[in-house]
Amino acid sequence: MLLIVIFSLVSCSGDDERAVISDLDELNRDGIRIGIMTGSAYDSLVGERFPNATREYYNSFANMAYLVSQGQLDAFITDEPIARYINNEYPSVSHIDEMLGTAGYAFAFPKTDDGIRLMEQMNAFLRKIEEDGTLTRIDSIWFGSDTSEQVIDFPGSEGENGTLRFATNVESAPFTYLANGEVVGYEVDILARFCHEYGYGLEIYTMDFDALIAGLGTRYDLAASCMTITEERLRSVNFSIPDYNGGVVMVTYNGTEEEEGFFASVAQSFRNTFIEEGRWKLIAQGIGVTLLISVFATIIGTVIGFLLCLGRLSGKRAANAAVSIYVRILQGTPIVVLLMILFYIVFARTGLNGIYVAIIAFALNFGAYVSEMMYTGIKGVDKGQSEAALAMGFTKSETFFRVVMPQAARSFLPMYKGEFISLVKMTSVVGYIAIQDLTKMSDIIRSRTYDAFFPLISTAVLYFIISYLLSLVIGYLQRHLELDRKDRKVRGVKMQ
Repeated sequence: MLLIVIFSLVSCSGDDERAVISDLDELNRDGIRIGIMTGSAYDSLVGERFPNATREYYNSFANMAYLVSQGQLDAFITDEPIARYINNEYPSVSHIDEMLGTAGYAFAFPKTDDGIRLMEQMNAFLRKIEEDGTLTRIDSIWFGSDTSEQVIDFPGSEGENGTLRFATNVESAPFTYLANGEVVGYEVDILARFCHEYGYGLEIYTMDFDALIAGLGTRYDLAASCMTITEERLRSVNFSIPDYNGGVVMVTYNGTEEEEGFFASVAQSFRNTFIEEGRWKLIAQGIGVTLLISVFATIIGTVIGFLLCLGRLSGKRAANAAVSIYVRILQGTPIVVLLMILFYIVFARTGLNGIYVAIIAFALNFGAYVSEMMYTGIKGVDKGQSEAALAMGFTKSETFFRVVMPQAARSFLPMYKGEFISLVKMTSVVGYIAIQDLTKMSDIIRSRTYDAFFPLISTAVLYFIISYLLSLVIGYLQRHLELDRKDRKVRGVKMQ
């Protein structure tokens, strides 16, 4: 952890002069790196306009803005309102005035009868608010500087005509973002007014941009977050008429350097991360979700691992083969892939909460590793121990649980402890299936502050603390087993 802070100090104290790119043509050359939001429709645009540049892909505008300011990225493409917002939060970057083109944002709907009906209602609503001037008013509210007007009259979770499940990405201010614990923005305001007009309740689910379309029709009724209409996307979903039309720009370093010192900037970063808008509550909520998934996945995974181990110990060829196949499949499948298969395919139509899906995924994965640890530990116990216990009148069950298992546990608990810590850290990927854990909350905060230092450092520290405290529990169990072995006495024998 100390090395991370030292590296941050060194990287932040560099004073190398950098060239300011103020013309689009300067980006079309070898060595130039241009950032693109993963899943964005602008990939082909960058490839056609800047064929000599290298394209790099990121999941957050905040990440790209930070990298541009630090000289790790030369530019990134986005829409003009987002660029203006980024410049307000990150003074060292700004967009080139010349526009690359125009783009329209729209709401996406599944290609189902209900999706088509909902899309037609949205189209009628958008035409209405455009004609009566409401859309212009919404534009001025969210693209203006008066934050006091940026208030949304949210409908309840239930409406007389049902509830709409809305998928969005909250890292695209001012269109969709998180403020004071609520999802707000230009497109959210439009949707809330639409729900009031047609009598719908509203439930909002947040996720990465590239996951928005995947759950339409199964988990979500509609999606939006700076989503442009493309021919490729039209093969999978339907789009409403555009709710916004604007220009596409390139954001670059503008030569402005931070004037305040490092420690002053750290203090400001702390305020932005924890104090402003009560963001410490987001961190606390994320910690709770991380602990919930980690603890329950560990408990359930241990039970699964134990049952799998019994299957291998049974001596039956079919059971041993089935367990071996299970273990190989789970160990060979990346946990992120397993999460998305369960969330978007296996449990997609059940509506099962993402947290429960994550617990199941990590439990299945953890169980595969635990079964191998237990089996190796049990096989390492000398057979004479079991034979002696049986000769003394113990049943097979008593022999296993009172003689074999405690000795095996002493050998596999260190490995179990390491695998448990790995599980805690691996939960940082659950944001892929719309879960707001500690890592995802950190990403959301960075998308609002455009500050990478404190959110990332504090997240690393919190993961260390969580892992350390939970490992103490297993360490206590290890010590208890060791003490239990030392305190044992043989009946009928008096030790001098």
